[in-house]
This record gives sequence, structure tokens and C-alpha cells, in this order.
Amino acid sequence: MSETPLGEQLTPAPYPPGWTVPPESSGPRRPGTVLAAAIVTWTASAVTLLGTASMFTFLMSAGEPILDSFDGSRPLLVAVAVGIAVWSVAACLLAWWTLTGRNWARILLALSAGATVVVSTSMFWLGVPFVSLFGGIAVLVLLFIGGANDWYRTRPAAREPEGMS
Repeated sequence: MSETPLGEQLTPAPYPPGWTVPPESSGPRRPGTVLAAAIVTWTASAVTLLGTASMFTFLMSAGEPILDSFDGSRPLLVAVAVGIAVWSVAACLLAWWTLTGRNWARILLALSAGATVVVSTSMFWLGVPFVSLFGGIAVLVLLFIGGANDWYRTRPAAREPEGMS
């Protein structure tokens, strides 16, 4: 206890009504590989979005000779650009949910990364998808090493609800 300048004893202030001490984390800390997978996902998605936007802008403005050689290529170009953008944003959201310990998000992010590897491999001749190819491989590996499986197994969302055993 402390004393005032007059020598009186100070008592600790009571906690406000309804205030409780937050519980300590019950499980192990999140592995760094899960955080690294999220960072790789966000970075690769940002690079993919920027590359898609710049390629789309180039082809729509200066690519008349290129686009005119293919019948009906403008709607296809728009659909592909929108599809890539939606996929990238969805991957970023899945990476966020993966960080919070949701195993279903980790599985969906791994499926997305696997699909990214397949699509990027099939389009290797463009040269640009190498960022997404290596990013997809890295995310697939990082989501399942370094204690990630054990961490997800101990997460409350992964446990069976009480009374359901």
C-alpha cells in the first residue's frame, strides 16, 4: 500500500461494476508460419491486383490491334479481370479469418492457393504469374508446418461444443 504525504494509508480503488480480469489465453501462441502465410497471401494478392489492373488498363486503352484480332475479347477481358479481383479479395479475407484460428478458412485458403498454383502453372508463358505461383506454393507449405496443425487443433472453434460428446 501507498501513503499520502500526510502519512495516511491509501487503499486500492475497487474495480468498476461488471469489470473482470480478462482470461489468459488458454492455448499455445499462434505459429509464425500462419502469420507468414497471411502476409504472403496479402502481398501476392496486392501484386496480382496491381498487375491485373495495369494489364487491363493497357489492353483497354492501347491494345486495339491486340483486342481486334480476337472476336468478342473485351467482355472476356472484363470478366477475367473481375474474376481475378474477386478471387484476390476473397483470399485476403480468408487469410484474415485464418489468423483468427478458423480452421475452415485455413482449408479454403489452402484450396485457393492450390488453385492459384494450377492456374499460374498453366499460364507460365505470360511470365507475370510467377509471383502468384510462388506465393501459392509458399502459402500451401506455411499453412501446414511449424506447429500450425497443432495450433488449429487447440483452437476453441475446432473443439466439439460442450454436451455433444
